[in-house]
Amino acid sequence: MSSRSRGLLRKVATRQRLVSVSTWFYRLALSLAAAYAVLLLCSRLLGLIPDWFDLLTLSIVPAVALLAALLLHSRPHPADAARMVDSRMHTKDLFLTDALLEHAPGDYKPLVSKAAETQAAKIRPATVVPFNWWPPTAHLAVAFPLLLLGTMTDWQFDPFGRSTQRHRVAQEEDKLRDTTRMTKDRIKAMREKPITDETSKHVQQALEQLKLIFNQMKPEVPRTNLRQLNQQQKMIGSEWRKASEKKLKNSAQQRQMAQQFGGADQRLTAQWKSGLEAGKSDSLKNELSAIRDLVKQLAESDNPMERQRLRNQIQSRLENLADFLNNQASSQPLNAAMARALEQLQTSGLEGLSGEAIQGLDSTLELSSLELESLAQSVRDLKALEKALQTIGMAKQLNAQESLNGEACQNCQSIGDYAALYQQWVVQGMCSTCNGAGCGECQGTGLGQGMGQGQDGMGMGGQGIGRGNIAPEDNTLTTGFKTEKSQSAITAGSMLLEWKTQETAPDGEAREQYVEAIREVKQGVSEAILQEQIPPGYHDAIQKYFDSVDRTLTPGTTPNPTEASANDNSNSGEPAQPATP
Repeated sequence: MSSRSRGLLRKVATRQRLVSVSTWFYRLALSLAAAYAVLLLCSRLLGLIPDWFDLLTLSIVPAVALLAALLLHSRPHPADAARMVDSRMHTKDLFLTDALLEHAPGDYKPLVSKAAETQAAKIRPATVVPFNWWPPTAHLAVAFPLLLLGTMTDWQFDPFGRSTQRHRVAQEEDKLRDTTRMTKDRIKAMREKPITDETSKHVQQALEQLKLIFNQMKPEVPRTNLRQLNQQQKMIGSEWRKASEKKLKNSAQQRQMAQQFGGADQRLTAQWKSGLEAGKSDSLKNELSAIRDLVKQLAESDNPMERQRLRNQIQSRLENLADFLNNQASSQPLNAAMARALEQLQTSGLEGLSGEAIQGLDSTLELSSLELESLAQSVRDLKALEKALQTIGMAKQLNAQESLNGEACQNCQSIGDYAALYQQWVVQGMCSTCNGAGCGECQGTGLGQGMGQGQDGMGMGGQGIGRGNIAPEDNTLTTGFKTEKSQSAITAGSMLLEWKTQETAPDGEAREQYVEAIREVKQGVSEAILQEQIPPGYHDAIQKYFDSVDRTLTPGTTPNPTEASANDNSNSGEPAQPATP
């Protein structure tokens, strides 16, 4: 076979192959487009198929059609190309004979090859195998834009509710995935800083600093002592406010919680409550461990009835525990973890999300156990700081009597030791120099006149020497003491109109305005104490100050806030700012 004949047959075979590929692609693309359209209509009209119809899925149709066409098309042989040439150009099997006799012996072979070469020069491959591409292209050009338009529209009919259910499952799956990731990150962070000490490190440092200050107290320098105690009281108070963010809720809320738990196990909730108030989380952690065992049984069970029974049991115990913690403690991370656990339990009932939801639930319960340890430590921190504030208050009282001696506290190891020693000094009225044994200077009756401003007799003369006697009570004085906390807000009235004039005020009007201003300030302080926004160490000093202000407002006297402040400072050691009318 001559080179010209061979080249003609090669070009014809190539065109035959391209025609075969394009034919297969056209048929497959059109068939797949029709199937895609049917599925799209089923999804949008009936909601039976998930809505995965978009530009990406539509682009898969021509890609699959092209790949299948490349795999299924016919690959023509040179003899097939020669037969095609002979058929289209009516050469009476000249090229077929030339192709078959290429490796065959015979004397007439050169004559056939020469004739085929002569004919090959006159034949064009495009004439033998023409490309009729316009009709298929037009069909595909109409079909695919219509499908693209259908995928871009968001209309949806859902007569059977299938689409709504799938949308809900998809949302729950995304939410479950996010919450599981956040839970694992939180667990990792808490495991990196395990809770091993009774109190947190910053509270321990504050208490150690306070013990060092107590040991440095000297009775001959009360002003220096007071300044240092005030600094420590400010620092401890700041730590107390931080710890109070996770404190247990007040007694009124606890009574409300007891009413809500009328149908629950009162003995168990009482055990939880007493343990949490003592800064211990063992009983609550045991309950979480029992719930985790039920979750493990739920994951291993294949019986639908058994799974529903376990799910109901887990939900009941989780709700009881979540309600208890929500009413008893104000730890936002812990309450959020319990709420998330209940959501994941509900998600475990959805088809297709059971396994993932149960794993997330187990992780959330593990996080709740770690959060309980953190809450218990916060409660212990709060109790330690409250004890420290009370001890500072007793130290300031002793310092006002110039009987605060740090040398007598060298054997004290904890804040409780300092508090016990200071309480002994306060009750017995002994100075630290006699070390509790008594001496001639502190064995008086306390019925004489004190060293500070005050009145004679009955130990009410201010700073003095001696045991004193039981302080009398004046029931005519008005105080802000309340037997129980009221949940209603105490607020001052709003000003509707103010009119200023340049003239002399009527007799007694300025005094009435001053008295009203004092009452409003006192109400605000009472509200702050009521809401526990002020550390316990400041309560007595604040109450004494306003009681002394009330005594200066009796008829026939002139208000003297400065004197009231001075009297209060002599008792509490706290500097006070004079009020102005």
